[in-house]
Amino acid sequence: MPEKKEDKIPPYYEVYRLARQQEEKGYSVIHLEYGDPDIPTDPRIIDEMSLKALEGYTHYSNPLGLDELREKIAENMSLRLRTDISRDNVIVTIGSKSAIYISLRAFYQPRKSVLLISPIWGLYHTLLKEMGIDYVNYKTRMEDGWSPTDDLFDIRRSVGIIMVNNPNNPTSKVWDNKSIKTIIDFARENNAVIISDEVYHDFSRKKFYSMLSYDYDKVICLYSFSKSYSMTGFRLGYIISPNNELLSKFAKLQQLYFTNVPVFIQYAGLKALEMPWIAVENIRILWRNTDFMSRGLKKMGMSFLRPEGAFYIFMKIPEKYNNSYRFCYDLLVKENLCFAPGEGFGGYDNFVRVSASLNIEKLRLALKRLERFLGDS
Repeated sequence: MPEKKEDKIPPYYEVYRLARQQEEKGYSVIHLEYGDPDIPTDPRIIDEMSLKALEGYTHYSNPLGLDELREKIAENMSLRLRTDISRDNVIVTIGSKSAIYISLRAFYQPRKSVLLISPIWGLYHTLLKEMGIDYVNYKTRMEDGWSPTDDLFDIRRSVGIIMVNNPNNPTSKVWDNKSIKTIIDFARENNAVIISDEVYHDFSRKKFYSMLSYDYDKVICLYSFSKSYSMTGFRLGYIISPNNELLSKFAKLQQLYFTNVPVFIQYAGLKALEMPWIAVENIRILWRNTDFMSRGLKKMGMSFLRPEGAFYIFMKIPEKYNNSYRFCYDLLVKENLCFAPGEGFGGYDNFVRVSASLNIEKLRLALKRLERFLGDS
């Protein structure tokens, strides 16, 4: 089994690299380790992007983003979150990854720690290590419904940034009002900035509570067009904050690092927001896929909590395995089926993440391969 390059890339990126090697050898691999919806981008969005490029929207622009796009985002999110958001609260970003990086650069205080509430998208852990930033990994438990509890307040280190992911990747958990208030109370106690990754808010199957809906303004919320509109390759996202000081710091660094998001891509985002039914249909498809996969895994006796938001299933691996990377490696080599090791999401070595982002036929074949693997192992 190849050694993981833990400090360089998240473990599921390493598994993906190994899967690509399998494919280069001629094997047909089913990729359930990443969250790229197996749904084509609506051609009208692509046509709009192409048209705007041909019309000459290929030059420098406002680092905050197109005014009309920011206006449309503010209008859309105000309705979605039932709160008052203006264009001045919005900055368009190159996906959500750049927003995470800029936020850390802008708000990190050297004598304070960053708090991650795990499990959380593995990029956070890897990026903090890469940047040499000290952080605390607060681990929630499946037994507690993947929600923070009062023991959060037992953390005695000085915290300057809290990073959260709701709806959650990898568990698809949607936190309730109590959980959000617990985090905000802890933030107040530390006077900390909350970086809230809410990329999957559209996928919530229960009432969704955004950090923007509370009376704590030291918050930056991250969003993306990638999942709902199946635009992962466009690298188009945005942040929203009620705090002008935070936005100003963010905007200065965005201009320094990236200048602006390509204008023709921003017009693709504007076109997408003018057709909200596309997101509704895409979400319906991914909900259906997630339910199909959940039923199949339950029949095999796998243990996990029902997904409430997003299209991921975070399930326990068989007891004979005590290493999620080893489990994923063996599954890949024996059955050409790719899952994401749970250790990459905050040290959950007895879990794996399964993405239901592919079509039903591929998911059905994936279940057959997994069942055969479990029977042989």
